[in-house]
Amino acid sequence: MPTALDVLTEKAQLGEFQVDEDAAGEVIEALLLTHAPLRNASEVAWALWAAIKLDIKLSKEVASAVSSSDDDFVALLALDADERGLFRSHLDLSNWEALIDYDDVLSGPHWLLAYESSVRKWLESARGRISNDPFMKVLRTRRVRFYLPKESRRPFTGPAGPLPGGLVPDEYV
Repeated sequence: MPTALDVLTEKAQLGEFQVDEDAAGEVIEALLLTHAPLRNASEVAWALWAAIKLDIKLSKEVASAVSSSDDDFVALLALDADERGLFRSHLDLSNWEALIDYDDVLSGPHWLLAYESSVRKWLESARGRISNDPFMKVLRTRRVRFYLPKESRRPFTGPAGPLPGGLVPDEYV
């Protein structure tokens, strides 16, 4: 998915073609509806990232399927997409609220979801725990973020080097 999106974006930027948003939306919807029920978190996360990158609106069925995920990365991407208005209906936050609504959440498997959703004001359940935990309080005060909504990964370079158009910064070549 990331490689395909890099190539698609580069070709569109070079003016060779435009991305067909309807077709891209159909593919992303199909990926999400197929993989979310199977709990294939990686595929769901990349498809959500693609929806964010391409500004694709997602259906009520996708919102429902994604809301049942117990993967922190999927939840954070879905919450980001929701904040951007990409879901045609609201996400059901109850599953994610339940994942982070217990006393030891900050030392458990969903600490990332608890921390990020609290500091970004996406979920309520862990907000008081973040404020009361000395370590998390330091992170919050210093504005530490683990989820960065802006694209921050290295683009595809391919076997022959970077794609044309200066897509890859010099330090990665």
